[in-house]
Amino acid sequence: MLLSILIFTSCAAQEIKTQPAQTGKAEALADETTYKTTPIRMEMEAGAAQYRSWPGGQKTIHAGIGWIHPFGRGEYVAGMGYPEAEKYPRPSYFNEEWMKTYGTTLFCIYMLKDGNIYAYDGVVGNLEPESGDDGKMDYLINVIVGGTGAYEGATGMLVGRTPGKGKSTKVDEGVSLPVSILKLMEGYIKVPVKK
Repeated sequence: MLLSILIFTSCAAQEIKTQPAQTGKAEALADETTYKTTPIRMEMEAGAAQYRSWPGGQKTIHAGIGWIHPFGRGEYVAGMGYPEAEKYPRPSYFNEEWMKTYGTTLFCIYMLKDGNIYAYDGVVGNLEPESGDDGKMDYLINVIVGGTGAYEGATGMLVGRTPGKGKSTKVDEGVSLPVSILKLMEGYIKVPVKK
């Protein structure tokens, strides 16, 4: 599956007709919706200096700043108990087997100038374990489940890695982050074309 995602991301943005994704409480949509599919690339830094809590959220685990190409500069927060997650619940295919494999438990809010992208974030595996102050690197998956503004109704998927380095600092109760974590991901986003 991951190979097909990476192959797909090399294609140019295109419009396709497809069935809308099912997201648990998805509203009834037309039988066919036209989507614009765009390859995206994310380069975010999420070390201790970028940490901030999210208003109304139970707990933020990490936050960052950087770029989501081709959309521009952005920021993000990832955590649990965010009010936005109530409107964008986990998709029905996040069954027990999915969660055991992909662990998509954190809710991400990617904030861009023309709207927010909502995704569930999970650690697929550890590529390099933490070793003192030498850092670590995890392999990630993000499943896009919606958004606001220009990203309303969005679906999609990103995969990537998080190289990190530097002595960890406590940033919140039970949360410590190294000097720098790079969130480097690639994938695609499908957004309904407004008629």
